[in-house]
Amino acid sequence: MALELLARGEPVHLRATGGSMRPFIRSGDRLRLDPRAPWGLGAVVWVAAADGGPGVIHRVVARRADRVLTKGDALPESDGWVPVARVMATVVAIERGGRPVPLRRWRALALSLTLGRLRGRLPH
Repeated sequence: MALELLARGEPVHLRATGGSMRPFIRSGDRLRLDPRAPWGLGAVVWVAAADGGPGVIHRVVARRADRVLTKGDALPESDGWVPVARVMATVVAIERGGRPVPLRRWRALALSLTLGRLRGRLPH
């Protein structure tokens, strides 16, 4: 259902599960994803799975032409390079416990920490 709405250009709300994006996104957080929102290095995006599964919500850590590299903030390794066409939406809002989580404050810090952990381990 969410993929259908995103394909039509409509934002969706999802409940986060898992811990790959901790501490930025926690299991149970309510996320607003917008397929029209711009994204770039440091953005948190929903990448559709190649097999039609639910995909992942991870941070963009690199881009080369028509490929993008994503990684969960709490994971030691990246997800590998995937086609840009599989980037379905950008996380534009997070709500935790009924309150908004400020995105700008976290973006630079999380990207810096994530890239620091990846230094020298980016796939070619």
